[in-house]
Amino acid sequence: MELKSHQVVFIVVYAPNDDATVVKKDLFYQELTKVIDNIADRKELIILGYWIIVGQYGENVENDNGDRLIELCQQQALKITNGWFKHKNIHRYTWTQPTRQLKSIIDYIVVRQQFRPTIKDVRVWRGAECGSDHHLLVSKIMFKFRHMTAAQQDDESNDELNDENGLQYNLDSLKDDSTLFLYKLRLAQKLSEIPDDSANN
Repeated sequence: MELKSHQVVFIVVYAPNDDATVVKKDLFYQELTKVIDNIADRKELIILGYWIIVGQYGENVENDNGDRLIELCQQQALKITNGWFKHKNIHRYTWTQPTRQLKSIIDYIVVRQQFRPTIKDVRVWRGAECGSDHHLLVSKIMFKFRHMTAAQQDDESNDELNDENGLQYNLDSLKDDSTLFLYKLRLAQKLSEIPDDSANN
């Protein structure tokens, strides 16, 4: 995904459950590592996924999935953003099971340590009806864009209209009906001056 000067890559993952086999978990993290390794450092990386891990304001219980995610973050220079911001419990737990009175933080947003945009907030928003026992996890991210004047924007667009001799073409002028009519007349005149032999060749 391109946002002006930023190239952003989103990875959406669903990690194996904590009671899955070691082989299944190993394969998952091996594949995820390969995908991350193939993403250029200049691109922003945002990983959205199902995991279980803790943060400063997360849960107090870790499991094997949490240990594996922490290890991945250490190896790939990633950081988990959920635990950065203090919120009420209702805005922290991403999964609930009311009938069994269970709740947990199992959905996370992970970015690179050198993530250049500013993360303003990460929290759960309730009320999004999507047929799931997971709640909507939202991250507010501020991207900084290079300010360009109108003249600079024109220069960038005109760069694409240069020919091999460095000549520039003002195609915007063809939006004017009188200029377009005159251009067609002159083009027809120039084409009529080309000898028939040249046209056949």
